[in-house]
Amino acid sequence: MKKSCMYALIALTLVAGATLLAACGGGDAVEIHVVLKQDNSVSVTPSEVSSGRVTFLVENGTAEARIFIMFTHDLVYSAAVNTFVRQKAVESASISADSSERISVDLEAGSYVACNQPLVSPDEYPDASCLTFTVR
Repeated sequence: MKKSCMYALIALTLVAGATLLAACGGGDAVEIHVVLKQDNSVSVTPSEVSSGRVTFLVENGTAEARIFIMFTHDLVYSAAVNTFVRQKAVESASISADSSERISVDLEAGSYVACNQPLVSPDEYPDASCLTFTVR
């Protein structure tokens, strides 16, 4: 078999394999656009996705560093602090002003709370601005 025919056959096999993987949900993460806003609010688009691999593209649209945090909506008991708390599902590193970060995670079905957290102590800013995010 000529090399050119062999290369064409390999290319055709790769294209067919990629098409089959895409049709079967080949593991590509769903991308979610998150914007951390100056007024401490957060937007998440879309606000509902299917469970599995998710990539958050977190854009810090503020003039200072921020952290994107997502908690489970349901409270769970923590013996360490002897109270009910929300578990962190996603947390970014500090995102500089006017920059962005990609975070990929596997999420189970449920309700989550997405938050825009300024980099100050909890005493200075006790409540991050949050909204509910759903994974089906």
